[in-house]
Amino acid sequence: MVTYTVFNIASCPGEDVLGGLTLLGAVGRLMQLSGCNWWCSRDNCGVMHMEIFPEAAAVGDALSSKNPDDDAARGEIFRRIANGRVVLPSTYVIVPDTQFQRGPYLRRAEAAA
Repeated sequence: MVTYTVFNIASCPGEDVLGGLTLLGAVGRLMQLSGCNWWCSRDNCGVMHMEIFPEAAAVGDALSSKNPDDDAARGEIFRRIANGRVVLPSTYVIVPDTQFQRGPYLRRAEAAA
């Protein structure tokens, strides 16, 4: 199972980091830390849409899914948020734990120590 890290790119390296989160936990924490609210609803064509307030920047149809299963549709949208296709109005981001541990984030944290 993939786990995720939520961190503040504007803070000092190694500070303000929450790791080992599930996809749902990471997206929920990201929304909370960003001061955002969200809800999902289906339109008349059966497409699920996620609404985020304050407004988020999304690439293409990143905040919608044609999957008929509600949980699976939300999961698709959450994965797009975690993969950077949706940008919330904050300095918090999500990355997979493996990327965080091998990426420049950890190296910066080690250099500051």
